[in-house]
Amino acid sequence: MKVPLTILDHLERAELVYGARSLVVDEPEQPAAPWPELTGAGMADLARAQACGLERLGVGLGERVAIVSQNSARLLTAFWGVSAYGRVLVPVNFRLTAHEVQYIVEHSGASVVLVDPELDGALADVTAKHRFVLGEESDAELYQFGEIPRPWDADEDATATINYTSGTTARPKGVMITHRNAAMNVIGTQLHLPIRPEERYLWTLPMFHANGWTYTWQVTAAGAAHICLRRVEPARVEIAQERVGAAAVAGQRPQHRGRGVGAGAQRRGVLAPLAVKRGDLRHLAAVAVGDQHLVVRLERHDGDPAGPHPVALQARVGLRQPSQEHRAVSGQGYAAPTVDSFSTSASSCSASSFLPWASSFFTSFSTARRL
Repeated sequence: MKVPLTILDHLERAELVYGARSLVVDEPEQPAAPWPELTGAGMADLARAQACGLERLGVGLGERVAIVSQNSARLLTAFWGVSAYGRVLVPVNFRLTAHEVQYIVEHSGASVVLVDPELDGALADVTAKHRFVLGEESDAELYQFGEIPRPWDADEDATATINYTSGTTARPKGVMITHRNAAMNVIGTQLHLPIRPEERYLWTLPMFHANGWTYTWQVTAAGAAHICLRRVEPARVEIAQERVGAAAVAGQRPQHRGRGVGAGAQRRGVLAPLAVKRGDLRHLAAVAVGDQHLVVRLERHDGDPAGPHPVALQARVGLRQPSQEHRAVSGQGYAAPTVDSFSTSASSCSASSFLPWASSFFTSFSTARRL
């Protein structure tokens, strides 16, 4: 018997297993009214309500829904409410110009475009058959509660999302991600960089970027909490950490009482200073460099406050996920060190002697290339 692999499987499991657990924390300071914390059951209910709302608008199965937004609970839910029920989400880079966004909306064939209120003025000329500015007013139209979405014949080869490049060298190009692709990426990433239910993922990576490296789905599937962050700024990061407790990115373990954030190399200028500030390693739990194929975990252990703080170091370099061939390389194009090059336990290393190496390490290895 063959069971189609779709992202809906992950949502249904999260609702069943983590229905009462808090899975989404929206950022309180934002142009649209923030959503309250969402449990697994609440997130699944919102996803079904969005699917029903799109049905009421006449948006059929297979139709495209474009969304241009900073990280938020509304954007996160759309990855389920649109894609999990047979439609295609088109998450658009919010940094693009109105002309580029309009091209993507037209090229993808989107019949609906959802715009963050902060971007509404700049994208006033971006249109589609249905256009909504995200917020309480549009929530009333986009979410139809108390109904069950129309069944669709689950097809793992159906398109779940269309992700566009930023058009650096030419027009933006769309990449069609199937349900099987997305579902397997969730499983592969969970094997490669597992997330535990007790962890909290601070969103320093834009969700539009490669579907947030599949963490939009993986964190939910794992029963962990999404901590939405619209901008990666030191003050915002620290406020989020203080507000929600120990926020971590894939790999930090709460038993060490650390607080962590993580992101790709493009965030190192903001996050690395937090990691080395006052010799405090708690602020950097994991760094995913080169599309998560290089991961370093720093954990600060409880120790003698009068002595050096032991550091546990774990590096995973060049590990491949199912059906993928990647290897991390340095910014100069040299192959990154292998796992054997690092000691997985550096308990005898003091923080003061380790920090310069760590800062240099994060700066050096910035890209991954398909070999």
